[in-house]
Amino acid sequence: MLARLAWLALLVLPLGGVAQERPGAARPVADAEAIAHAQSTAQGDPGYSSHRAYLHYLEARRAEAHGDVAAALVHLRQALVYDESSPDIRFHLARLQFKTHDRARALATLERLNADHPDYAPAHLLYGFVLRTEGRHAEAAVAFARAIEADPEFEEAYLARIGLLAEEGRYEEAEKLANRLAERRPGEGKAFRILAVLAKENGRADWENRFLQRAVELEPSHLPAVLELAVQEERAGRLEEAARLYGRVLVRDPSDPTALLGSARIALRQGDEGSARAFLRQLFGTHPDPVGVRLRTALDLDMAEKPERALEVLEEAKGIAPSDPRIFYFQGLVLERRGDFRAALDAYRRVPANAGSLYPLSRARWANCLSLLGEWEEALRILDLALATSERLLDEEAHVEVLRFVPDVYRRARRSYEAVSRLRKEARRLEGNPTVILALATALQDTGQHGEAIRLLERLVEADSSEAHLYALAVARERAGDPEGAVEVVSRILETNPEDPVALNFVGYVLADHGLRLEEARQMLLRAVELRPDEPAYLDSLGWCELQLGDLAAAEPYLLRAAQMRPEDPEILHHLAELHFRAGRFEEAVATWQKALQLLERDPDLRLAGIIEKRLLHARSRLR
Repeated sequence: MLARLAWLALLVLPLGGVAQERPGAARPVADAEAIAHAQSTAQGDPGYSSHRAYLHYLEARRAEAHGDVAAALVHLRQALVYDESSPDIRFHLARLQFKTHDRARALATLERLNADHPDYAPAHLLYGFVLRTEGRHAEAAVAFARAIEADPEFEEAYLARIGLLAEEGRYEEAEKLANRLAERRPGEGKAFRILAVLAKENGRADWENRFLQRAVELEPSHLPAVLELAVQEERAGRLEEAARLYGRVLVRDPSDPTALLGSARIALRQGDEGSARAFLRQLFGTHPDPVGVRLRTALDLDMAEKPERALEVLEEAKGIAPSDPRIFYFQGLVLERRGDFRAALDAYRRVPANAGSLYPLSRARWANCLSLLGEWEEALRILDLALATSERLLDEEAHVEVLRFVPDVYRRARRSYEAVSRLRKEARRLEGNPTVILALATALQDTGQHGEAIRLLERLVEADSSEAHLYALAVARERAGDPEGAVEVVSRILETNPEDPVALNFVGYVLADHGLRLEEARQMLLRAVELRPDEPAYLDSLGWCELQLGDLAAAEPYLLRAAQMRPEDPEILHHLAELHFRAGRFEEAVATWQKALQLLERDPDLRLAGIIEKRLLHARSRLR
């Protein structure tokens, strides 16, 4: 939205700051030197028929600069008394009328101005913007086009028309117009950078990437665009191109933290530990926040499946600030993700009570780890402490974040009905809070109340159709036995971004898991793995789909690699055990299913556990 309105801010607020109308304010003192200059030059200025008109115009601009819009309007009307035909004076009068929310007068002033001076491009532009705020988009588009026709070099008019096209989802037309502007302004990629931001706001990652590539092609020296494109290429798994773009940034700015960290991540993913360490040394040696940058780096390394390196970085941070509670909290996060719940507990315990919102958050995660270790009563006690502390801090954001853990901790303690009761009360108290609604919907599903959960989530999606809410609704439909309904929901994301790997994986996996449209599922999952080749969940999905298709040889490398990357994921182990069973490796199948069941004891999934128990009985019968 900021990019969309940046050009307008220059037009409507040309002197900086939001000027407030102050009817009772004293008039600013005239600048004698400026007035004298105006008097000496106005007679020869073809833009003004009277030097008095020019004097009032200058006074108007001065009054606006001092925040006295009312005085500015008076001076502009006085200027028109002496020169009623001046397009500049009439334009600024309309601009201030619009600025003071008098849109009707602004439109009337601009209509007369455009009729008298059809070649005055700024008036057409402002007229278009006023129409746009009135919701009259078709008329606004005509006005923007007329501004371009009146002045083919008028960049703001191009940007206004481009923004309107993008807002309407007409990206191809917007792209053509941006290329027209680029022809007139060689070496400038501003229009495409704005288009990339608008596409991102509208959830169109495909167009965002396309516009960024064009922006970088036109203006390779614009480092923020190069950096954003590098991040996108890395996310899409195009590591060589991402590394090249990060390198281009580092040539110009060797201390850029995003480029250094991105280069380190790529080096690690490519197995180049030496280069990764060199990039991180450069990052840590130049960053003004030595602890903060290490915390961010540790999380990035952990998400890149490099937990050991993440813990090393956190130890370095501890050497700089041994008592910083953020370090212990982040250590807990890394250890918890790695499955080392005892060590995570020790880290979370070290977050002190004076750490603000980190204290209840660390206790919530402490409770989560305890529940995964089977210490359910203690987990519930610690979770109660976290909830009470977050309430006492009057920190609603922290309290809501703690509530996210209620469904899982109570489910593992086999007390999901109590979670429903507790979350219903919180949902009434924090009415409309999406995080609380999501938590309540999860607890309802855990107690088999799928219909109510789906209705809650449908209302949430109606209010805010964010991707997180769409996925929650899709999961609820799938858990209720409606896989096609789940696919329909996530397909909305693919309609706007056909290359979204998360959506591709979700739809492909649901179809494969239910034996539906397997070849279509396979193509989606192949693309997801192509986009994110190191994501174990995607590898597992593709392997499971190949297995469902009966191609054991194709399934095996994907399932083995997924299980190697996530050895304690019971669903991945179930799929691997099924592969062993179908290949006649009954002992491996039994051992793998037994391990999956052991893991499910600490984090129950009744549906999956039921499937595995049946398959395990069948496998054991084959061993006799």
